[in-house]
Amino acid sequence: MEQVRQKLRETGCKFKLFKGDSVQTLPRELKTLPKMDLIFIDGGHSYATAKSDWENSKSLIHNKTAVFFHNYNFSGPKRVVDNISREEYQVKIIHPSSDYDTAFVKKKVKRA
Repeated sequence: MEQVRQKLRETGCKFKLFKGDSVQTLPRELKTLPKMDLIFIDGGHSYATAKSDWENSKSLIHNKTAVFFHNYNFSGPKRVVDNISREEYQVKIIHPSSDYDTAFVKKKVKRA
């Protein structure tokens, strides 16, 4: 965790790291967190964990937030992403050169 903290410090961005199971830590910390510009979901690969991370993260999303689901090719994250409303969110699957696909999710902005 210290290595991640150091790398993030080098970017100059604001960040907050939490240690522990996101199913437990994220709901507890939500009230202390502002809306986020970037959310990277890379927790457990079970459906229950990925779903919990997504549901909890939704309250941190604003119109320009980019959400990335790592390991989209695992059944849990894939099921969550595949069930995200395409009417509310733009979803794009990114196939990097590695074996682990990533899903990009962004809220659709309703035009007046």
